[in-house]
Amino acid sequence: MRVAVLALLVLFVHAVPLLAQEMPKQKMVTFTARVAKVERDEGAAVKGELKGDKVSVKLSAIMFAKPLRIADVRTAGKYGNEELDTYIAYKRANMEGTREELAAFWTPDEKNGKYELFGDQDFFDTNRKYHLQNPGLTVIGVVFKEAVSFLLISESKPPGIPAVGVPFIKVDGKLFLTERQNSDTDLAIIEASFK
Repeated sequence: MRVAVLALLVLFVHAVPLLAQEMPKQKMVTFTARVAKVERDEGAAVKGELKGDKVSVKLSAIMFAKPLRIADVRTAGKYGNEELDTYIAYKRANMEGTREELAAFWTPDEKNGKYELFGDQDFFDTNRKYHLQNPGLTVIGVVFKEAVSFLLISESKPPGIPAVGVPFIKVDGKLFLTERQNSDTDLAIIEASFK
């Protein structure tokens, strides 16, 4: 009996790191950035569209007081947040999945293009190698804008900078990754607020 209790205790202690921490509450958050640091569409500056030295956007968000650091997504538990849990599953699929599994994470209208992209063996191998070498994830929060949500993450070393917003959208009640919002000015401001 004592051995069984000890075994359960050891199992519990080792499982605790796998259990996810509680998500913070959703609230309105103001993100402020210097206009000179705001970029979108892979470096296209939006300075001409924005007036003044600083710019702000206020949106509903779930923000961690300290970034959530996940050492390896393969051992991550569930967090009870659809965006975070979906991205962890996607990152895990990048390490272990097939191109069909990876493409399934994208919206129905983007799925075929992703299937073709992951069908390029050099790209697929390079992508897998990157994720295997960088199995961790730093999560800053989740921002909500109308029908779109952005998971704010950092996969860089050292963790925490820069922030990247991974866009999600629901289609027929299911959450998918999407690239349709990559040129969103609000997202560019949010990302720049962490630079």
